[in-house]
Amino acid sequence: MTPPPFELGRKDVVHVLPGEKVRFIATFDDFADSELPYMFHCHFLVHEDRGMMGQFVVKSDLYVDKNYIGPEAGTNSKPFNTFTEAYNASVESSIIHFKQSGDHEELGASLLIDHPIKLKLLLGSITIK
Repeated sequence: MTPPPFELGRKDVVHVLPGEKVRFIATFDDFADSELPYMFHCHFLVHEDRGMMGQFVVKSDLYVDKNYIGPEAGTNSKPFNTFTEAYNASVESSIIHFKQSGDHEELGASLLIDHPIKLKLLLGSITIK
């Protein structure tokens, strides 16, 4: 069913009539922050206890490719060269993806891991030295 003209376009508020269902799809590419949850809610307070009010946190995915040459941004197409760079850009619950297997030589001082992250190997095994 096509929505009426006043319902078309981008919005962050949706009018839902009794018996209707709404699927809300959005991307939060630049808004990862473990300290800043986003809230969703219904304007009827009685609905709060029925799952129509809650919070979610946007997690960031970072990428590491020791063989990448070029501007690093931690993205899949412009990954960091080292785990240290990826970790320093991470927030709690970030997922750090390694695009290349093998040894990752980390230069400099020891790295203190002080917030939870997840590591994901896209290929083979990883040794961080």
